[in-house]
Amino acid sequence: MKNKANKVNSNQKIRNKINSNQPELENDDSFEFIVLINEEGQYSCIRSDWPFGAGWNEAGFRGTRRECAEWVEQVWKDMRPVSLREDSLKKKTGSLVVVYDEGAAAPNDIVAELKGVASLIFVIQNSEYARYRRPLLERFGIVIDGTLAEVAAEELAKYQPVGIVTFSERALRLTAFLAEKLNLLFHSISTVTQLTDKFTQRKVFSNAGIESIRFHLINRTDDWEKAVNAVGLPAVLKPSYGGGSVNTFFIEDVCTGKSIVEELFAQEKLGFEANGALLLEEFLVGKVTAPFGDYVSVESAVINGVVEHIAITGKMPLSHPFREYGHFWPSTLGRDEQDEIYHLTTRSLQALGIMSGLIHTEIKLTENGPRIIEINGRVGGGINEMAKMSFNISLFAVAARIAMGQPVKLPQNYLSNDIFFNISHIAPTQPCEIVTITGEQELNEIPAISFYRSYIWPGSRLPGGTQTNEINIILGHVPDYNEFLNIYHLVGRTLRYQVRFPDNDNIVELDAHQLGAL
Repeated sequence: MKNKANKVNSNQKIRNKINSNQPELENDDSFEFIVLINEEGQYSCIRSDWPFGAGWNEAGFRGTRRECAEWVEQVWKDMRPVSLREDSLKKKTGSLVVVYDEGAAAPNDIVAELKGVASLIFVIQNSEYARYRRPLLERFGIVIDGTLAEVAAEELAKYQPVGIVTFSERALRLTAFLAEKLNLLFHSISTVTQLTDKFTQRKVFSNAGIESIRFHLINRTDDWEKAVNAVGLPAVLKPSYGGGSVNTFFIEDVCTGKSIVEELFAQEKLGFEANGALLLEEFLVGKVTAPFGDYVSVESAVINGVVEHIAITGKMPLSHPFREYGHFWPSTLGRDEQDEIYHLTTRSLQALGIMSGLIHTEIKLTENGPRIIEINGRVGGGINEMAKMSFNISLFAVAARIAMGQPVKLPQNYLSNDIFFNISHIAPTQPCEIVTITGEQELNEIPAISFYRSYIWPGSRLPGGTQTNEINIILGHVPDYNEFLNIYHLVGRTLRYQVRFPDNDNIVELDAHQLGAL
């Protein structure tokens, strides 16, 4: 009874703080608030710098107090579990299936942006990330366990869904399987194999005469020497099935490469699957594009096999080995180069047999013209935020409507006088603990910035590794590229982190760019 009493008292303290009449909470929007959800399914809003009570966890939304209250009001219409609501059976029919796992969309974004498009049924992948968020997803729709795909398909069939989508690279294969079983519009299983297996994708492009890049599959450590002889060095080593630059390395010498291959095959997972393979491929040397990155991405929609390009996304230089810092619209490319990139992308999407959906294509800019890095069969990370800022459209909603066979209207070959940006600072490749964060108030006072959210806080432990692990997001717009560069460097200097590394008790202070460069 004592533990229960402590929980009640702790929860009551939260309510007292939330409902107090402190003037700064009622009238001052400069504080960041977060939405919490407890074990009983109740929501609350609390300042982000206040401690949580026992039994409370983040629901996934941050903003001013007013914004948090409005979000709760929009998504929480009925306190009962979904299965007990009077209109639940009515909502199940004609719904949209969202296959959920870690990826380009947070639960609150999915719910907020698909509200009014369709009622939702979630299928969660067999991952710790998805399972942890199941209680939150259950507040917004039916949730089905996707661990056994055949069983999940049978359960979904009862609800007669009219569409299926995913915003996660990890969930593409399960989504394709369910779509085929339910006769819903999505990438075919063979197309998803070509989209998610980088070796297979390279073979498709080679056979179609689209790419001549050298590449070689590595199924075991003994394949390393054959791969080096076929590809040469320097080269890029990565999982054949993976994403987010997880276990992706720039290899310059044979011995180092062999050691990395041995270490990777000793791991339980190379990328997104156990017992996977590695791919060694030619390193594409970019042309001089400083101060911007030497690669771009193309955002496209495919409807009934017809490709419509939305925009070319400009990028900032990568941090070692291949970690992304952010992007902007429109890119700095001229019309002729854009047309060449659009033509290459269209040919590549057609070669993969893509008939429907939103597609994210990464392109390397070389002295010999644009070259395909890879193609992903879903919305790119951070691209939806760009679309909402620049032309007030949700690409999540667009993807849902395409999946349900509904008409959509898209801006094509996007151009703008303003520069819209999405800057994300990244965690270092070395494990560390965040001790303090400063500069956030100063950052929020920069006029060009419209939104800032941190994904870490004092006490956060960052795991290290080669993957792009974003620690924040900063959105805004400026009148020209020079001003964007000024803002990019300014925010990198403004945010400062005191960090402790495991091999040293000393605390080091670094700015955001210095932290990401480690």
